[in-house]
Amino acid sequence: LRERARQMREKRKFGKQTQQAVLQARKTEKRQLTEAIKASRKKSGHNRAELLDSILNEFREEHEPKPNQKKTSKQISFHRAKDIANRRKVNRQRDYKNKKYGHGGQKKRAKRNNRESFGTGLLREFNPSKHQATPQKLAKMRSEARKVGQKKNRGRSKGRR
Repeated sequence: LRERARQMREKRKFGKQTQQAVLQARKTEKRQLTEAIKASRKKSGHNRAELLDSILNEFREEHEPKPNQKKTSKQISFHRAKDIANRRKVNRQRDYKNKKYGHGGQKKRAKRNNRESFGTGLLREFNPSKHQATPQKLAKMRSEARKVGQKKNRGRSKGRR
């Protein structure tokens, strides 16, 4: 246990040192770039924009890895969260749901029985005039309902004792 705890402390200490070194390198890069930009601003003339572009290009060339360079076997690299997010694997379930439902948005009051949500084939088959009852049909239905109700009540006595 003691050895393991000691190893963990050493790893933690090493991680802190490397992180500080990376942050320090970023600060120096930023400082160099801002100094170069300030120097280009101080110089007046018509080629000021060209000078700024050349400084920025030099800075990019210095800090971008060249394609013919081979990476060393154990190169420590630190990535920012946005770099990791860009390389993230495609979530197939999320893609399917986005394709089916869209990328979010309003959910309430969206699901209605309107022309789009109701099938087009069903719309052609449904004719409301066929299903509206005429006064003659209503009278016939009411009389049939009364007859059925009377048949059900025949076997019952009015009062129980």
